[in-house]
Amino acid sequence: MLMGTMAFAQESKQNDMGGISPEQALEYMKTTENLVILDVREPQYINTYFEGSIRIPWTQMAKRYNEVPKGRPVLINCGLGQVAPRAYETLKKNRPDIPELGYIAGAPKFREYNNWLKEQKK
Repeated sequence: MLMGTMAFAQESKQNDMGGISPEQALEYMKTTENLVILDVREPQYINTYFEGSIRIPWTQMAKRYNEVPKGRPVLINCGLGQVAPRAYETLKKNRPDIPELGYIAGAPKFREYNNWLKEQKK
């Protein structure tokens, strides 16, 4: 039985970052190529968002997790870091093809990232 577990661990090449602080997440978003930012808030709770993010509400994650692009690092956000861990666990369990997976453990820095992104496009 141990052999099976070890074989599975070797097959999975996912780097599970777990929860990272909003400050760490901001730096990670600035330096990670092909990053998918996944917003899992319900529509009624979205008043701002990360530019370029994709949205799959947490309540639909179990049915829609295959919509997350394959082979790209994924950083999950919600509003305060309370729902994102649940989405993280769903993706961790069902999407071993995601090479790097984490979530923002706290209030995301939407304005700071969007301002930085705007400056990069100039």
